[in-house]
Amino acid sequence: MELEHAFEKLKDKKQLTRDSGLADVQSILSSSDTEKRQTDLEIAVAKLKELIGSDCWEERHGGFSTAKALLPFFNVDTTFPRELEELTLKHLEDGEVRVRMAVGECLYALAQHQGMDLYSRVKNQVCKSIDDNIDEKGIKVADDPSATTAPASEKKEEANGNGLPDAEKNLSEGKCLETSLKALQRLMEGFGGDIKLPINSEMWVLVRKTFDHSNRYVRETGFFTLASLCQSATPESLKCDDALIAEGLALGLSDNWSQVRYAASIATRNFMCRTSSYNRSFYPQLLPAMCLNRYYAAEGVRLFSQETWKLILGESGREEVANHIEGVVKHYISQSCAENPLVRESTCHCIGELMVKIDREKIRPHVQPLIVALMNCYQDPSWHVRDAACSGLGKAITEFPEEAEQLVFKLYELWFFHLGDKVSSVRENTAFVLGTAMSTYKAEAIEKVVAKLHDIFKLSETLSEPHHCHSPTGLQEKSCCSRVGVHAAVMTLNSPQVDGAVDESDSVSDSIKWETSDGAIYLLRELSKVAPERAVEFLPVLAKLTQCPGFQQNQFLLETLFRLLPLIAQNVGKKHFKPYLESYINPLFSALTSGQRLAESASGTCISKLMTFVGPNVFKARLDEFQLRALQARPSLYSSQTSQ
Repeated sequence: MELEHAFEKLKDKKQLTRDSGLADVQSILSSSDTEKRQTDLEIAVAKLKELIGSDCWEERHGGFSTAKALLPFFNVDTTFPRELEELTLKHLEDGEVRVRMAVGECLYALAQHQGMDLYSRVKNQVCKSIDDNIDEKGIKVADDPSATTAPASEKKEEANGNGLPDAEKNLSEGKCLETSLKALQRLMEGFGGDIKLPINSEMWVLVRKTFDHSNRYVRETGFFTLASLCQSATPESLKCDDALIAEGLALGLSDNWSQVRYAASIATRNFMCRTSSYNRSFYPQLLPAMCLNRYYAAEGVRLFSQETWKLILGESGREEVANHIEGVVKHYISQSCAENPLVRESTCHCIGELMVKIDREKIRPHVQPLIVALMNCYQDPSWHVRDAACSGLGKAITEFPEEAEQLVFKLYELWFFHLGDKVSSVRENTAFVLGTAMSTYKAEAIEKVVAKLHDIFKLSETLSEPHHCHSPTGLQEKSCCSRVGVHAAVMTLNSPQVDGAVDESDSVSDSIKWETSDGAIYLLRELSKVAPERAVEFLPVLAKLTQCPGFQQNQFLLETLFRLLPLIAQNVGKKHFKPYLESYINPLFSALTSGQRLAESASGTCISKLMTFVGPNVFKARLDEFQLRALQARPSLYSSQTSQ
């Protein structure tokens, strides 16, 4: 009675109830003695066949889930395993996706139970199911071109008027492809790494077709299946089709979807480990993508790729990249135009890495094309890509100043334009790279920066009307140069100007965005490091900027100014800064008592640091009665100075 009650639960519409019934069946069979267990098993097999033969998909699902749990109670030579084998093949293309997934799990259990003999009996029908649902180009007959459908494990089929899944519609749309691939994957995993199988070329070719599929979930499952095949194949069958496998892996490692890259990364590790005695022949195809994925933004891909890199290449990574530099550069440039912004961002980081880690003479002939790729990414709609590209350009001009100098006139246009970027980190990074340019190219770069700062601050001084500018958070993804799509206009070495970088309507000199003035403050900090004597002339203008009423986002501008002012002061020196100290007193204390937390915090920190820099007595001598009381009302500022 207990067993019958458990099987009744397996018919329930709710997954939790069916899971409870499965647990009850396992518990009853595990706790019964040998004689009673045999009787219970006979009853269980009969009940299980009834469930699998039901028109209700929930019952079929409960039946196959239970069948997997029953297998360990039977010997290899008994009839039930063979009967279950026939049932799994019969329902390999069941009308309900969850039943098909349960069938794949049964194949996994059968492979563990039956061993290698099962392979020859079921492989043809599993492969036929895959082949029937994919055309000769590897594109499913009626797949969603947007490739955004959910994976098979998450799909729920609609029922027809009889309460049954519409199997005919389901099969006509080829929705069995992913689950049949999954069944092949689980079959191989069931055999385990100890059993090596003679996998023929037809199976490799069949799985290779799925890598070109329009549905990303099919591609992902295809690479997981390939990973299992590489683990289970005999060395002979693997070597016979290794060129085909490597070609497919190169596609997966460069896929636009992170999940597909991750699956391909697993397959690549299995393949390279199984072919360790001769895998150097695949370096031209796989090394560039393996190298790039070490910086991929998705953490799973990045960490797994870093582990694989160490496992396969050990300490020879830099040397091998240098040996295959042409292929690596070609791959990086192509990936800099990928549709996925995560890929473009990773590419910028990798190009920067090439500039500093690879043998200089090997990378030198390729520096200019790589800089052009970074310049294109510097105009990307995604600010993460722009930020990474800016950092890469900084490394390029530091390591290869002569090669970069031939493009520097275009770089100045980009740098000055991005001083007004919507995103603070891009503005600051741009200013930092301009500081690098000043350190590298000396007087010429310094004069360009000084001239640009004069233009920006002059315009900021004359601003009198409020301006409705962009959000300071940079959360709007549309770039300040988003009118240029990443594929819309690609720069070349002979381009007369940077497409979309500047024009009459968007140039920095004509802009009244608060972001541009904010970027100029960052740039002044960099100028004060390289040429402090030139930065001094901007101290009066910087003080006037604190009182500019025309910026709607004035509080954010003040936060940047007060945060950087102590650094600028230290760089120009006490002697040159003290004459202008008094012009900053009123704005600092106005912000300190403004009621705006960001401005109060920034001004308080600035006051504290300036008191330390010029001396508490010198600073307080310039305060009026109200400012002294405001300072005394904040003991934390005052006490921090008296204790130093």
